[in-house]
Amino acid sequence: MKIVIINGSLPHYDHGLSRVVSAIASTLVELGMELDEMNLGFTQVPYFDGMRAQAMDDMVTRIRASSGVIFACTAQLFAPSAMLQTFLEFLECGDYRDVLFEKHCLLAMVSKSGGERSALEYLARTICYLGGFESGRIGLQEIHARNIQDEADAPAGSVREIIERESEDFYRAIRQNRRYIMPMDGVPATAPAILAPAPLPVPVYADANPIVQPFQPPILPPVQQQPLQQSPLPQQPVYQEAPPAPAAFAHTPAPPPAPPTNDVASKLNLEAFTERQEQDIKELTALFSQKYVQPSESQYAGPSLSQYQPVPQQHQSPLPQAGFQLPPSGYHQATPPQPKVKTVKQITQSLPHYYQPQMAAGMTAVIQLSITGAEAFDGYLTIVDSECDYTDGIAENPEITIIADSGTWSDVLKGKHTAQKAFMIGGLKVRGNFVLLTKFDTLFKM
Repeated sequence: MKIVIINGSLPHYDHGLSRVVSAIASTLVELGMELDEMNLGFTQVPYFDGMRAQAMDDMVTRIRASSGVIFACTAQLFAPSAMLQTFLEFLECGDYRDVLFEKHCLLAMVSKSGGERSALEYLARTICYLGGFESGRIGLQEIHARNIQDEADAPAGSVREIIERESEDFYRAIRQNRRYIMPMDGVPATAPAILAPAPLPVPVYADANPIVQPFQPPILPPVQQQPLQQSPLPQQPVYQEAPPAPAAFAHTPAPPPAPPTNDVASKLNLEAFTERQEQDIKELTALFSQKYVQPSESQYAGPSLSQYQPVPQQHQSPLPQAGFQLPPSGYHQATPPQPKVKTVKQITQSLPHYYQPQMAAGMTAVIQLSITGAEAFDGYLTIVDSECDYTDGIAENPEITIIADSGTWSDVLKGKHTAQKAFMIGGLKVRGNFVLLTKFDTLFKM
């Protein structure tokens, strides 16, 4: 895959941008990318007048053949450099309008003393308007850009290490063919024109100055007001105190209700119903007493119940006493054996047992493994044709160095992730020949 770098700064006035571009380029080259750099300071691009230019044709052709674009320039007055702004103005021309459509773009901006944030925002909105994908930002000031270390193995948290991380994310976005839903301020590059709603018809008057009569409400007949009639309030009932009872009946209780007459009892046949209930109860009692009778000791066919005596329970001490022996019929439940769990280093040391020599015909390589985290260790694999050996320590000149956390490396060894997928999600860091990482899963079959 090819990546185009568009550098919109002059060599003698770049505020350290060349160091940023060098760090990005070295990271992408290690990942197997092909770079094509175009410096706008050495290209005779005229001012944009709404027409295409011959100087732009070659650059547009190279961008169309690429998989991604890196825009690198300096920030002047909170905006990108004038050379890069002129270049972007030409991309709005009809012949070049689709050159950035769905292309992943990495933005790198360096300012002398501030303003890179506003310049990055301006550049991001312009690329989004032209249909490109913003896949990363790097904004620095001159004091930080000029202090970027030249060596590849930068310490964690340094400026170079941050630039390498952004470059690796840009690489992953291209390899995974990510798609974004970008907010737009205008019509996208290849989107059809949006039809505006038809205007409302304008009324036409015969007279240039029509006389509009003022609105007059209709005249309604007067409403006769009638006086409100108040309904009288309901009168409260008047309660009168009952006369006192005679003294002879003051404490006499109420008589019980009179029993039914002979005519009613004869019709309902209450006496016959009561006798039937008593007879049913006696029959049910006799039935249940015969069914659930308890057998006596004399009726028990087996041995006498008195022969069975309760056995007292003996107290068992938690610790065995001296001279204590288990009876021959006693059994002990053995503790099940616990499975042995191999460490990440032990699994890594056993990689030569899973080596597939048929996949490495004529190969000679040294793979350095630097594992960090809970189980940190260093070791390297030496592959010579059909032989593979593991050695603890650090190799002198390895073809590839794999840096990973012990948890991520354990997932790779157990087959939960391939080595290449672990790199795509940011779990692995690679230095050297990236092609060996793609062959790692075929060389070792776990």
